[in-house]
Amino acid sequence: MKNLFLLLCISLVSMTTALADETTGFSFNWAKTIDSNSSDSPRTLNFSSDGNILALANFGSTSDTEVRFDGTAIGDGAPYEGSSANNNVLFAKITPDGELLWKVISNWGDFSAANSSFAPTADGGAIIVMKMRHTNRDAAGNGILLALNDATGNAIELKWEKPADLWAYQGVMARIDGDGKVLWTKLISVDTSAQPAATSESAKLGTTDGADFKTISVDEDGNIYLGVSLRKTVTFSSSTGDNVDIEPTNTANWNGSSTSDAGNMCIVKLDSEGNYVDHFMPEGNTGVESIHGMRIDGNNIYFVATATSPESGNGNLTIGSTSLALTEFDDIVLGSINTDMEPNWAVCYPAYGCIEDQKHTTQVKNLNLIDGYLYVTGAVKGGFGNDNSGENFTTVGKSLEGFIIKADAENGNWIAGAAHGAGISGYFSTIKAGNDIYAYGYTLSQAVYVRRFLSETASLEEPIDLVTGGGALTAWDAIADTENIYSFSRCNSNESSFLGSDFTTTTTGWGAILSSFALPSSSVGDIAAGNDAQFRAIGGNNEIIVSLAVPADIKVYNLSGICVADINASAGTTSIPVAQGFYIVNGVKVLVR
Repeated sequence: MKNLFLLLCISLVSMTTALADETTGFSFNWAKTIDSNSSDSPRTLNFSSDGNILALANFGSTSDTEVRFDGTAIGDGAPYEGSSANNNVLFAKITPDGELLWKVISNWGDFSAANSSFAPTADGGAIIVMKMRHTNRDAAGNGILLALNDATGNAIELKWEKPADLWAYQGVMARIDGDGKVLWTKLISVDTSAQPAATSESAKLGTTDGADFKTISVDEDGNIYLGVSLRKTVTFSSSTGDNVDIEPTNTANWNGSSTSDAGNMCIVKLDSEGNYVDHFMPEGNTGVESIHGMRIDGNNIYFVATATSPESGNGNLTIGSTSLALTEFDDIVLGSINTDMEPNWAVCYPAYGCIEDQKHTTQVKNLNLIDGYLYVTGAVKGGFGNDNSGENFTTVGKSLEGFIIKADAENGNWIAGAAHGAGISGYFSTIKAGNDIYAYGYTLSQAVYVRRFLSETASLEEPIDLVTGGGALTAWDAIADTENIYSFSRCNSNESSFLGSDFTTTTTGWGAILSSFALPSSSVGDIAAGNDAQFRAIGGNNEIIVSLAVPADIKVYNLSGICVADINASAGTTSIPVAQGFYIVNGVKVLVR
């Protein structure tokens, strides 16, 4: 709960003057574009531990390799002479008022952004996991899987000799500190051998797409938790240099094609240097399992996955002592394990077909943890129930529609869920504004928006459009603090407009937009007002000094959302020893030097 609680409690630096929209109470702050002369795409956002914004995106490059932030050139990707483009990594740190502090850019290697992610670290940096393959099938013959230019001017290369005739993906982790320096990179080896059941001539040569890396988290001790969907054996190295293989169990009949489904989910625990420690993988009889999101709260790791029954039927997924029955569709599996990789609980939300043709599709986009509740968002054709007695909501037509589900983080019990209602749409995040919960998403070619979610009635209010225009506009991610929402969306050439503002942006083709909107004034919590005659918290030298008029419970969180102190303090002055950095003390932001 702490990560999301923290993000909703941090009072960041003052924002630029907002342009108010009297109808909604939300107001526009600023917007910045990420744009090349090829195809670009946002991936995900998070807050850094020092109160800034971290953004992961992809930008395309051809013979024209330049990428721009807010119209200014900031670097170059890999040159590419093929019929499409090379996909490059852009990882950036940005202030709450939209200033680019630093960036890390790849200039070699082809990046699968949709199957990559990052997690903030305690030093203001991050650990990134990337799904990579060589640029242009390694036509240059240099063997470079990934080359990064970091914010300090260093050039970092990681090489992998690919098998002949294969253009195969591997996993790569990169540790970046708070100043944008790449501290280390590590290869995650993915088996490329051909499947015995391979049918196509290309698949008989070998397997090119054996794993996805969609989610990653870091705990208070710096340990890394990597969510992997594996179709082939994935190999990690331990601190002693030994290799540890993690093998899928349900791929004997898989034909090796990336367009067919197979594989298992697992969560891999690594130390702060990326060395293997342990892993968790469910058992059972499944057709395919995929992990889509994780959140950490102290010693608890929450995850969301999808799983289907095999074609033979009688599918089940076993997590600890819990066996979950599966349908033929993509059921949602929600669960919790501890940081020792021991299961706490697991539930299955069975999938149901849509009304029109009784078929189903699930796309899980995000898992958020807010005030003790888990929120699953995504897109669905069909619906879900909390058991096999019937659906709690479903779509009518065949189009994918955004959905949101709220569950109890203590046990996974379903509380409420709803679908968008009409039109091709998707929900990509859940945010809190004051006491209100909003689903963040889009309706294709119409708007990126937030919709207030009412769990008491399992319903959604009308959308509040944040971004409109922009060609085939889509949402990708959003985060919120106590004052602002930050939206990461995609547009295509056409002019994009912003709520309550005359400001517009335009990209060359497919581009990314990072934009900020102030919350309604009634939604902004009275957090700073705690610093009055009753309560005061100030930062000292490696300590937080709390002054109280009456006894009170004091909770101190670092900017990774970890509770570092929870005490019952007496009236008077109390000293709480902590390391240097920013902290949230009963909702008040404090700097300790």
